[in-house]
Amino acid sequence: MHWTRETFVVDQRPSYRFQVVGNRYTPVADTNSEYYAPERRLSLVFLHGTNLFKECFEPIIELLFQRYPTIHSDSGENLILEEAWSIECPNHGESAILNAEDIRRESTGP
Repeated sequence: MHWTRETFVVDQRPSYRFQVVGNRYTPVADTNSEYYAPERRLSLVFLHGTNLFKECFEPIIELLFQRYPTIHSDSGENLILEEAWSIECPNHGESAILNAEDIRRESTGP
């Protein structure tokens, strides 16, 4: 694998009643620019669709980190892929487990 994964839980209660889980992927390879050109570091955010889980983006994240750690733009800038995030809906995957009681209450009413 060309990345490491960290899992984060965002808990904004009481302003938002559900917890949300996301994975942060960072490349294993050094993302420092090979050249002394101006650079711009990029973070990608993947938000999944209904009935998918946050890990479904891992193959494309692997491909991006492997093949495109640095992109040399036409303007002479280096675009460096520094991290990627994959965030799930509150009612999917690990987030659904954390929010099970709140989801149950929400679906049955007060």
